[in-house]
Amino acid sequence: MLQSLEKQLSGAPLFLVPRGESRKNRKEKAGLEDRLLAAGADRQTVLVAVGGGTVTDLVGFTAGTLQRGVAYLSLPTTLLGMVDASLGGKTGVNTPAGKNMVGMFHPPAAVFTVLSALRTLPPREWRNGLAECLKHGLLGNADYFQWVADTGLDEFRRDGDSLRRLVQQSVRLKMNVAAGDPREASGSRHLLNLGHTVAHALEQLSGYRFPHGSAVACGLLWEAAAARADGYLSAGSLEKVARAMKRFGVLPAWTERTPEDILHAARSDKKPPIPRS
Repeated sequence: MLQSLEKQLSGAPLFLVPRGESRKNRKEKAGLEDRLLAAGADRQTVLVAVGGGTVTDLVGFTAGTLQRGVAYLSLPTTLLGMVDASLGGKTGVNTPAGKNMVGMFHPPAAVFTVLSALRTLPPREWRNGLAECLKHGLLGNADYFQWVADTGLDEFRRDGDSLRRLVQQSVRLKMNVAAGDPREASGSRHLLNLGHTVAHALEQLSGYRFPHGSAVACGLLWEAAAARADGYLSAGSLEKVARAMKRFGVLPAWTERTPEDILHAARSDKKPPIPRS
């Protein structure tokens, strides 16, 4: 896909940025800005972000501040990028204080999804995206959640129709929420944070070695267990959530930090705060 894009954008400079959440930081953003300005970027420049969620976050934030704001296009190449990271206009970088603590709302001019780009993804990257798909189902469509849980990773990788349905429905479910509260002003968009306060704490505490999808799965299960303990969720529903997460293999054992450490880190997240007991 990149080679084809280079032909379409003949003469446009190509800039490579490091992959991984640990490299999505202010230093990398400043370096990218310097390279763009040295190449002559101006107010008419359009950036094209090709990559996973870390790339679209970094490039989107750079586009939002370069020359006080230029347009950008997003071409996500991971399932997570297609169903979540590239959608909704959130951009940002990580800081020592937490994940995505510095950023802005700067939606792309367009998002182009090329499903064939997923063919080379390793299983871990598929699981990252599927955790977000399960979250979308929990939020807005129980039938979709169950279909994702029942279908399984191998079929999504093998069957184009199932993959197309997966991406289309997840995009629709996320944007139905995000479009009603594009800048998180009314609070309705907070629904999309399901599982993410705990997830971001796990990622930060692990130095971003903990995969985002696994962190989200742990956060979803943690919050489901809390809802069960408080009487908001039935035992059967909790079991369905746990079974789905376990089936996709997104719940690794992690004993490096205590639950108290995780809760402390979660309280510093930019999302709605966890009440202190």
